[in-house]
Amino acid sequence: MTPQPLNSLAGIILSLQSGDSVPYSRLSASVRKQAQSLFDTGALVVERKGGGRVVVVKNSIALNGFIAAMYPGGLFATDIEGEGNRTRGVRLHGDSKKTGIMDMEIVVFRAAFPAPPFLTGRHDGLTLSSFILSKKAGASFNGLVATVENHEQFAKFDWEAKGFNAVILTSGRASNRLIEWLASDSMKGAQYTHFGDYDPVGLDEFARMYAKLGERVRLFVPHNIEALFAHSKLKLVTDSGKMLFRLSALRHPDIDRVIRLMQEHGGGLEQESLLL
Repeated sequence: MTPQPLNSLAGIILSLQSGDSVPYSRLSASVRKQAQSLFDTGALVVERKGGGRVVVVKNSIALNGFIAAMYPGGLFATDIEGEGNRTRGVRLHGDSKKTGIMDMEIVVFRAAFPAPPFLTGRHDGLTLSSFILSKKAGASFNGLVATVENHEQFAKFDWEAKGFNAVILTSGRASNRLIEWLASDSMKGAQYTHFGDYDPVGLDEFARMYAKLGERVRLFVPHNIEALFAHSKLKLVTDSGKMLFRLSALRHPDIDRVIRLMQEHGGGLEQESLLL
């Protein structure tokens, strides 16, 4: 397969390096923005040719410096077997974020099995463990599974007393990859309960899961939630009018109940209130 330029600007630079001029019209607005420093430093200039304009190389040393800084792995898109997206971004662009999201993530969970012998200290309740989730690797759980946003809730809540077989830490918003895994065939034997903050963002996170999992997932709403809302905070609902309107349109009874409590108390409730 013939190597392809890493992006549009790389293709234009390759054409210029071969000694050709490039029609200025070939540079889109986004490419012109990326190449602005090349024009500012005089590496490239725009000249008249016939009835139009072309881009030519004026300072090859400055151009080579730009290439070394912006394309440390060269101007062609090359793949290395087994290389992760973030590593590829560093190799090709000098920036791990340039090639998109990671192609794997570490999932931390607690589940009902004996604690490994290398764990020290006191570990009450479900054992802590982790695994790598990717297109090629994952895990499978059956029974009642909780998803929980916050670390202290994950660590200290009495999950066994509530009948959970496993608990998955999402560390805030779950990735799309994680939710896809929850909905996959490998997890078809699981029923989910989501533990999050009782505020617009927390409800929106549950709504994301509900959109994918349907009635397989429910929102944990404690029997004493009305009393717990005495600890609500105003800033948790500030500037969330549009989100609340969208959530209300879902007509989900648990979401509607929490929204009413937020409106009555003028604030949202953090999930750590469940530990009080």
